[in-house]
Amino acid sequence: MKSGLQEFQIIDTAQIWLAFSPEYEKHLLLLVKDYSYEAARWNAYLNRLCLNAFISWVKEYLALPEILLLLPSKDECYQLWEFLNGTAIQVGETRIVLIPTEDSIVEEFCVQREWVDIPGWEANYYISIQVNPEKHWLRVLGCASHNTIKEKAEYDEITRSYCLSRNQLIVDLNFMWIKEVIYEEKKVANNKLAQLSLMEAKKLLKKSDRSLWCSPRLDFDFEKWAALLADENLRKLLYNQRLDVHDIAQDATNLTNWLQGIFDIPWQTLDELLGPRGNNLAFAWRGREERQKNIEDQAKNIPALIEILQADYNEETRLKVAKCLGAIAPGNLEAIAALIDLLNTSQSKWTRWQAAESLGEIGTGNQQAITALTAVLNKKQDDELCWQAALSLGKIDPSNPKAGVSRCRQIDLGMQLAGHPVALLVYLMPEANDKIAVLLKVHPAGKDTYLPQNLQLIVLDESGAVFDQAQARSADNWIQLSFTYQAGDNFHVKVTLGDVSHTEEFVS
Repeated sequence: MKSGLQEFQIIDTAQIWLAFSPEYEKHLLLLVKDYSYEAARWNAYLNRLCLNAFISWVKEYLALPEILLLLPSKDECYQLWEFLNGTAIQVGETRIVLIPTEDSIVEEFCVQREWVDIPGWEANYYISIQVNPEKHWLRVLGCASHNTIKEKAEYDEITRSYCLSRNQLIVDLNFMWIKEVIYEEKKVANNKLAQLSLMEAKKLLKKSDRSLWCSPRLDFDFEKWAALLADENLRKLLYNQRLDVHDIAQDATNLTNWLQGIFDIPWQTLDELLGPRGNNLAFAWRGREERQKNIEDQAKNIPALIEILQADYNEETRLKVAKCLGAIAPGNLEAIAALIDLLNTSQSKWTRWQAAESLGEIGTGNQQAITALTAVLNKKQDDELCWQAALSLGKIDPSNPKAGVSRCRQIDLGMQLAGHPVALLVYLMPEANDKIAVLLKVHPAGKDTYLPQNLQLIVLDESGAVFDQAQARSADNWIQLSFTYQAGDNFHVKVTLGDVSHTEEFVS
C-alpha cells in the first residue's frame, strides 16, 4: 500500500500534527488481521498508522533522498507487533524507533526495554507519537537519543520500560538528519546476549500460550526472552505458534527444527496425545501397563527388582521388571547400571529394547546410560533396537548428535472417522553423511484397538509421485513406513480413507 499525504494532511509543521480520514482508518483496520488477540491487532493498527504517517512526512515534507527501510524487514516488523509496541526504521545512517501512545494527556515517554537493550536493536533516536483515533489525528511529541534513555530515564521493573518525562524530549526533529550530530550521539553499547540453549528455547516456546490473550514478554526472564526475540527463526516460530498458523495455512513442517529441539504447536509428544500408553504404541511389543499409584512407595522394591534382573529368570519376567524400573526408578544409579547390563547381555531382542526404553525414562544426564545407548547405535545390529536407543538418547541427552526425536499429531478426516480418530507418529534418527532415517506410523488415537480397514499411509516425493504406501487390514493395530532422506530433501505424507485425505508437508 502506498502511503502519501493524500491520506495524511499536515495541520501544523511546528510540532508535526497530521490528520487522517475515517475512510483511511477503516482501510487500515482491514489490513491488521494476522494477530492472536484483539489488543495485538489494535497495537498493530496504531503502529502501522504511525509508521505510514511518519514515512509520508519524511518523504514528502523533508524530501530526504535516503531510502527508508523497515527493520528487521517488512514482514518481521509487522510480526513484532504481536509482542511489542514500536516500529524500527532506517533512514540513511539513522536508526529510529517510533513509539505510539493513545494517552490523551502525555506526561512521560515510555520505551519497552527490548528496543533499548537488545544488541543490534538499539536506535539512534526514539520518537514519541500521540494518536487520537476518535478525532483522527496524530502528533509527533518529540524524540530522545539512546544515550538519553540509558542515562536519564527511569526504569520501570513492572512494565520493563524506560520512562522519560515529556519535557526531556527534543521537539525539533530536524537535528536528527545532521550527520555530525549522529556521530556525536553514539549509542551506549549493550552487553552481548547469552546464547539460548535448544532446551531453553523449547521450554519458552511451549510456555508461550496463545490463550493468555496478551503479549508473553513479561512471562520470562528478560535475558531469555530477549535471546528468543533476537533470534529470527525462534521469533518466527513463536509468532506462528501464537497464531496457530499450521492449523490455518497448513505450512510445511521443518524437520531440521525438530532435530534442534524446536517443535510446532500441532505436534505433541506421544504421552501428550496418546496418554501413558503412548510409548507402548511405538513398537510391536504390547503389554498392559500397570499405572503406579505412588512412585515413592514402589521405590522400596527397586533392590528386589534388580536382583530379579541379575538372577536366572525367563526373558518375559526380566522384560517386565525392566519396564517397572523405568517407571519407578528415575535417577537411581543401581537401577540404571542393572538396565545397562541387561541391554548389553540379554539374548532377547525385546528385553534389550525394553532396557533401552527404560534408560530413556530414568537415565537423564547419566553418562553411563548415554554411552551404552550410543554403543547400540554404533553397532547397528537391529533396526527396532536402534530406533529405541536413539529415542531414549534424545530424552536423556537431547544435544547428542545421534539423538532421535519423535512427535505425533491427531489426524482429522471428518465424517469418515467420526468418533474414531487416528494419530500420525513421526520418528527421526540421524545417520551418517547428513542422512536422516524416518519411521512413520498411524495408530488409533481414541479407545479403538484397530485402525479403520483400508486406511492408507502414503509417502510422496517432492514431485508428488508415490514413493511408498501401506494399507490397514481388518485387524491392524497400526501401519508403518520407513525410509531415509538426505538433508535438504522435502516430502509429503498423506493419510487417506475413501475420498478424504490429510496431507502433511515436511521440509529439511
